[in-house]
Amino acid sequence: MNILMMGVGTITLIVVAMVAFVYHKPHRSVERLQAQYELTAQELQSIYSTDEDKANQLFLDEIIRVQGELSTVEKNDLGETVLVIKTGSTMSAVRCTMTQGQHDLSGLQPGDQVAVKGICTGMLLDIILTKGILLID
Repeated sequence: MNILMMGVGTITLIVVAMVAFVYHKPHRSVERLQAQYELTAQELQSIYSTDEDKANQLFLDEIIRVQGELSTVEKNDLGETVLVIKTGSTMSAVRCTMTQGQHDLSGLQPGDQVAVKGICTGMLLDIILTKGILLID
């Protein structure tokens, strides 16, 4: 019984240590890290529409740079700014949720050429980027 209690205690300590490590792990800074891939919105959409599994193997959870024509600037349910970039397809776009504290985005207009960097989380109907930043070239 004593050995069983020691085993349970050891396992509990290991689980608590792992949870604490993951919880306190520093978040990747999209601003400081270099993009793994640089594509136009059309190229990204083409790759996803051709083979979504292969595209996910390449881009999922990677920092990517996407450039293209701005379609709209929206607010999501959490009040975060989302830049919607045209892909040339009427069925999908690139939706980049911006990191708070970004440059003043109020001057952006539909039709503007933009470049963003963010973490790709895959494709639903649109290709989704999170933790986005606007790149000023």
